[in-house]
Amino acid sequence: MFGASRSALEVIDGATDSIVAVIPLAGTVGLAYEPTQNRVYATAGGVAVIDGATRTLREWVPTWMTPGALVAARALNKVYCASETEGYLMVLDAETNRVLDAIYVGGRPTALVGHERLNKLYCANSAAGTVTVVDCRGDSVVAVRPVGSSPVQLVLSSRQDKLYCRRLYRDTIAVLDCAADSLLPPISGPRAASICYNPTEDRLYCATGDSSGSLVVYQCDGDTLVSRFAIGGLANVMLWIPDGNYLACGIEEGTLVAVDCGRQRVVGVVPVWGEAVSLAYNPARRKVYCGAGGTWLVTVVDAVEWRGLATAAVGMDPVALLYDSIADKLYSANQGSATVTWIDGATNRLAGTVRVGPRPGSLAWSSAHRRLFVANRAGSSISVIRDSALVGVEERTTPNASCRTPNATIVRSILLLPASSAEREASSVLLDISGRQVMELRPGPNDVRRLSPGVYFVRGEGSKVTKVVATR
Repeated sequence: MFGASRSALEVIDGATDSIVAVIPLAGTVGLAYEPTQNRVYATAGGVAVIDGATRTLREWVPTWMTPGALVAARALNKVYCASETEGYLMVLDAETNRVLDAIYVGGRPTALVGHERLNKLYCANSAAGTVTVVDCRGDSVVAVRPVGSSPVQLVLSSRQDKLYCRRLYRDTIAVLDCAADSLLPPISGPRAASICYNPTEDRLYCATGDSSGSLVVYQCDGDTLVSRFAIGGLANVMLWIPDGNYLACGIEEGTLVAVDCGRQRVVGVVPVWGEAVSLAYNPARRKVYCGAGGTWLVTVVDAVEWRGLATAAVGMDPVALLYDSIADKLYSANQGSATVTWIDGATNRLAGTVRVGPRPGSLAWSSAHRRLFVANRAGSSISVIRDSALVGVEERTTPNASCRTPNATIVRSILLLPASSAEREASSVLLDISGRQVMELRPGPNDVRRLSPGVYFVRGEGSKVTKVVATR
């Protein structure tokens, strides 16, 4: 006999009236038995198919979900999406957009972070008070660790292989050893409103959630206190800026505060016209983008002089921002407008808008397929936006003067950048398929023998992009 509880499906032996198996399955509201195949079907935010002989979950077909956090596993060509109210992690094929699997992780999965080198995914379950560890190669749960009530944010220390877990309204930060998937002693201190990792200094920055408006800094090797200093308000969101070693802090009162991490002091304050809720960085142009909650506005900030450059009206409630370095675009998920908007990185102007599902709240980027995945929290859906602007750009033969100029090409490990292109484009860089800059280019021949085989992009001023292929 099968019986449903709040978090699981229990299998009861009819002879002994004892529980012989427990299948994790939250929110079951209906059961049906099919005797020919010996299958049990359960409705739980979807349809679960259970093998009656082995008493194991064979398949889970989603019929309803509340999409939340998103993360892309680039090496494995997958995208993971937390289904918040159902307690599942949805696995999507980044090429076909098809749902591959559904993994039960615990009550209300809220935050995700991936560890690419270890091929692991960490999921914070705010209702269960746990962090679930998933092996991304086999899409299986390898560990579940109790971290205390309401875990809501995860940050990875790449140098120490540690995971830091912020808990809502709590004055401790849970710490996990990523190699052993074991708990380490927590960090005790003031309640954190947000946390951020600085890989240059291997430090964890914690914005206090009290009225002091301070940053508390810990050295990740040993989790020891380094310093504490005021930043002038409560930081809802923080982003480390590698160029110059800055920390951008989005302040609740409507400012963006820039912190010099080396000198441990505030070096700039920029108004952003509303409560700062989202941040993104454009490394090519050294710009920070800040979305203001409750408004239609994204503020563009110069990350060298820390001054406002422009304000773009993107859509109501820009709660998530993502920068594509190959196309030089900033994407904004606008929760109140049910749209995704993009801004041109060179001009700071609105370049396009597309309607998605209700309340888009999270974004993930698949660089290999140039697709943007959008989690629509109120729409039980994930929208997929394909950027086709770069497809075949080097093969276009439209009859205009610019097309007669040869494009950059690679022949025998030499990338030839035509002089005329270099003159028009004062500086050119070579990007890999993920958008990471791998080298600067000069007019004429450039030695690219050290590059791994694959697809690369040459980008110059004015956002012109040309695709090139490196072979052995």
